[in-house]
Order: sequence, then C-alpha cells, then structure tokens
Amino acid sequence: MGEELLRGRPPGLVQTRLTPEFYVSLVNALLLGILVLLPLGTLILRSLGEAGLTFEFYEKAFTNPRLRAVLVNTLIVAFGSTGIATFIGVFLAWMIHRTRMPLSSVLDVLIIVPFFVSPIVIALTWLTMAGGQGLINVLLQRIVGTGAPIVRIQSLWGIVLVMALYFVPYVYLYTSMGLQNIDPALEEASYTSGGGTLRTAFLVTLPLAMPAILAGVLLVFVLAASHFSVPLVLGTPNRIYVLTTIIFELMHFYPPDFNQAAAISMVLLGITGLGVWAQRAVIQRRSFVTVTGRGRSADARRGGWLGTGALVFCGAYVLVFVLVPMFMLVFVSLMRFFTLTDPRFTFAHYPLVLLRHPLTLRGIRNSLILATVGATFTLLFTSVLGYVISRGRSRLKVVLDVLAMVPVMIPATAFAVALLLAWIRVPFVYGTVWILLLAYVTIYIPFGVRATNANLAQIHQDLEAASRTSGAGWAYTFRRIVVPLMRPGLTAAWVLLFVGMLKEISASVLLYTFGTETMSVVLYELWSEGSFPVAASMAIVQTLLVGVILVVFRRATKADLRALS
Repeated sequence: MGEELLRGRPPGLVQTRLTPEFYVSLVNALLLGILVLLPLGTLILRSLGEAGLTFEFYEKAFTNPRLRAVLVNTLIVAFGSTGIATFIGVFLAWMIHRTRMPLSSVLDVLIIVPFFVSPIVIALTWLTMAGGQGLINVLLQRIVGTGAPIVRIQSLWGIVLVMALYFVPYVYLYTSMGLQNIDPALEEASYTSGGGTLRTAFLVTLPLAMPAILAGVLLVFVLAASHFSVPLVLGTPNRIYVLTTIIFELMHFYPPDFNQAAAISMVLLGITGLGVWAQRAVIQRRSFVTVTGRGRSADARRGGWLGTGALVFCGAYVLVFVLVPMFMLVFVSLMRFFTLTDPRFTFAHYPLVLLRHPLTLRGIRNSLILATVGATFTLLFTSVLGYVISRGRSRLKVVLDVLAMVPVMIPATAFAVALLLAWIRVPFVYGTVWILLLAYVTIYIPFGVRATNANLAQIHQDLEAASRTSGAGWAYTFRRIVVPLMRPGLTAAWVLLFVGMLKEISASVLLYTFGTETMSVVLYELWSEGSFPVAASMAIVQTLLVGVILVVFRRATKADLRALS
C-alpha cells in the first residue's frame, strides 16, 4: 500500500498501463495457451467427431457393454483404493503423531517411501510377490499341495489393494499435517474430562484434522481414477481394463481410434475434474484448523502400552508392505531366470542394464535429460508465472491463475492423447523427444505454481516495496530480491519435479517412439517381453537413482524429506 501511495495510485487499483509486468503476463498467457488450451481444445473437438458435431462417441462410451464395464471398473478401483488407503493412512498418522512410539522418526520416513518410487516399480514388485509364480503363491502351493495360484493379485481387487498401498503415503502426509496443526491443549482437555484415548481420537483429534484428511482423500481419489501403471501390469494380462488402460489400448494398437480415445479421455477428465473441484473447496476451508497465536501446550501424545502397540503395528506394516516387497524385487533382479522353484542367481543383469543393453541405456539417458531440462524449464516458467499471479497487478493474473491450474484436472493419459492430436501434423514435435518435454512441463505446471506461491507467502511485500521505492524496476526486484529469498524452496521444488519426471509413465508410454524411450517405458517394455529379472534390475536402478538424489538433497540442505512431498 505504501508503494502505491508513493506512486500516486489509490490502493487496490488494478494496473492498466503497458508495463514490463503486463508484457510478462502476456507472454505467460501465450505459453499457457500453447501448452494447455491448444491440446485441450483439440481433444474436445476430436471427441465430437472429425466431420462435425456429434455425440456418437460419448454415447458409445456409456452404452457399449464393454466400455460401460470399464467405467464401472474405474469407479470401483477409485473408490476402493481410496477407502483402503484412507483407513490405513489415517490410522498410521494418528499412531505416529499421537503416541509415544519408539523409532517414530524412522518409521515416519519409511512409511512415505512408496511416494518416491515409480508406480510401475510398485506394480512389478507386487507381481513378483503375489503373481501366479510369485513368492506368496509358491509358498502357499507347497503348504496346501496344489498347483493352482491361490492368491490372485492380477484381478480387479488385486489392483484395488496394490493401488491402495501405493496411495497410503498421500493420505498419511495430509493427515500428518492436519494433526501437527492441532493445539494439544484441546486433547488434554478431553483427557482431563475423563475421555479415553479412542474417545478423544474420534471426538476431538480426527474431527479437527478432518479438512486436511478430506483434502488428502479427494487427491487420492483423483489420482486413483487416473492411475495407469498398476492396472496396466496387473489388469491387462487378464483383460481387466480401466479408463486409462482402455485409452492406451485404443491408441496403442493399429489403427488407433482417436475419436473414441478422445471421448473416453473427456469422460475421465470429468471424473477427475469433479474430484479436483471438491478438493479445492475443502482446502479453502482448511483455515479453521486450530492454529492460534497463543502459546501451545505440551505434547499430548500417549505412551505406555499404546506406544508399544503402535510400534508393533507400524513396524509390521512397514516390514510387510514396504521393505519385503522391495527386498523381493532385489531378489528377482539377481535371478538368472524368474522362477522360485529352482532359482539360480547372477549379478550379470546390472552390468547389462548399466553398460550394454541399448534399450536401458537409452532409457536412462533420455530420462535424465528430460527430467533435468523439464524440471529446470518448468521451475523457471512457473516461478515467474507464480509471482505474477500472487503479487502482480495485471488484469491477466486471473486468467493466468485459472489456466495454470487446468492441468491438475487432466489425467496424464488423457493429456497424452490431447498432445498427440494437437501436434500430429507438426513433424519436428510429433514423434520426437520434444513432445515428451511438452507433456512433462505442462503436467507439472500446477506444482511449480503452488511451490512458488508457498514460498512467496513467507516473503513480506515490504521488501519488494522498498526495492521499487529505491528506483528498481519490476524485473530487477524479482531477480535480485525475490528469487534469492525463494531459492531454498525452489531448490526443493526442482528436486521433486526432477523425481516426478524421472518416474513418469502415464503420458510417456503413449508419446514415446523408437529412440525416445524413458526409464519407465523401458520397464514396461521389458515386462511385456517377459524379461522379469532384467526389468527388476532396471527398477532397482531407477529406485536407487531417485534415492541418491533425495539423500544428496537432504544432506546438502538439511531439509526433511517430508518437506519435499
């Protein structure tokens, strides 16, 4: 306000002059139009047919028995995995943060490990654990004395369970943030009034954390509805499809059915769009969590037998659902051939993956290049975009804010279809590494903007006002004042962008061509060829690469890994 008075402009007046900020806003709007509106508009038009306005393909999506069954499968998977993930994630968060549990800090990190692992790695891991020839079936067959698989992970409910386990960290992280914002004095008041541990949890603690829990639940629902990797690996061999995998089938096999794929993509977009809208409505109400300016009371966590029981439960969960599957993946990677009846071991797959196999070498190289360039460009673009949206006075800021959040609603598989349709007649983009880069940048624009806005919220506007009062321009203030203050947060955002792009598969598997394979695509191809030990070795390499990046970041910045998520 002080700066506006010094410049002779009434406070709150929207800037209309053609200033550098306006031109920056205009460039951002043009870029967002190319990255977001062009593919989305092409997708909408193609879903209505090539010759003219028709709802034929939408009608087929809802009336064709096969497609209707796919839609039902998608809803079952989304609701089922969300429900299971919510129950487990909330329970784990409450035990970690509301009991005096030994080793709580270690378990806190281990629980969120799947968050940083590629979903196709999770799918392959559970396939080796509970598939037809997996460890669990082999052991049960020897006990029962039968040759048929007893546990069927390659089923609809197997998909639901594996996806739920993959999404537990998401609910856990949101619930943990909600629990940490509760004043322990409220729980202590319940204990003092005679309320027991469970009564306090259900009547005080969880209701106060409910906005954060609901935000996590809705996010998981959106991600589950648009998930691709687990249904691809566990469902397609038995012809169990969801919307994302049927889109893949329509586009992957010749001749591709662009119109039907576009219509189904729009149906999927409608489901995820409703989920995103509901989540944003919940997040906007998150302010009523009990954070006040008064001093907080002492920790209200309960100890004794409750802490011991929590340690047993959380330790068993981490051991069975996090550590054992990863150890099993390492075990398979050391097999000469994938068989548990007469296993023979070798270390030859790792030198093959890292030094000799042309497909894996291309995948590693392409992923590193795409993740590095994509994360850097996305952060550069969204840091300016977020600053214009958060601190700008241009009339375009509202338009920019809306466009920047649109990719949240578009599932990566549907967006890949949109990109293919939008750029199919542009040879220097279509079928090249550039279309993958466009997909990565666009998909992660909302995260970059949110990260920038979160950093800007911690920087007082008086610092910028002082710079401008001293004669500095808008660009100079942003470059010399704002960016240095945001650097730690932007570094963390770059790391998470890099990791996300390194393990991306939903868009990559539709956009890649020979020579542009990424690490996750290579995993898919090795699995589809039946090369399980080589695929497991590649999965371990990808997971270790992500782990090394995160550890180096943590040691360099002393930041908590939870802050990255």
